[in-house]
Amino acid sequence: MIHTYKLDKDGRPTPEPDLLAWARWMGETDRMLAVAHVGEAEVSTAFIGIDMSIGIDMSGGRRKPPLVFETMVFGGLHDGEAMRTATHAAALKAHELTVARLKAGL
Repeated sequence: MIHTYKLDKDGRPTPEPDLLAWARWMGETDRMLAVAHVGEAEVSTAFIGIDMSIGIDMSGGRRKPPLVFETMVFGGLHDGEAMRTATHAAALKAHELTVARLKAGL
């Protein structure tokens, strides 16, 4: 089962079980958080709206927060690398760390 989310007025992910409503919202909303260029690479961070986690923490049976933000590298040596996060703040931090890592040449 696909778990779809949209952002509430405060920027927090909230479940959207109606796929048509979700698709409409995704098409009408600017979901890009940050973009940076480092050499040949572009680092893009956006709200993707689909939970990319497995969902269950097998160590305790607790539900993990949905991973609905993604930082991805396009081009350069790290093309295709991605980091997924659960919150807006964590997504911006992932973007910052990815850009710093690419600038450092790692």
